[in-house]
Amino acid sequence: MAIQEIIAEINKLPFDQRLELLERLAHSLRDEWEPKPARMASVGEVRGMLKSDAPAPTGEELKSAYTDYLLEKYQ
Repeated sequence: MAIQEIIAEINKLPFDQRLELLERLAHSLRDEWEPKPARMASVGEVRGMLKSDAPAPTGEELKSAYTDYLLEKYQ
């Protein structure tokens, strides 16, 4: 059946049946139409991107770096 024939048959339906058809069509397309959440996609893409061969800084090193940052910022 060609699309023109389908449209012709749809136009013959009463309003309430056309509305129901529209709702069912919208529901069937919703999963394909809605994009995936951007956050989940970006996490998967950047995983491991910031990984370094150097060891992670210690808590004391982080405190010192943050203190230095605040001193520079507010002087």
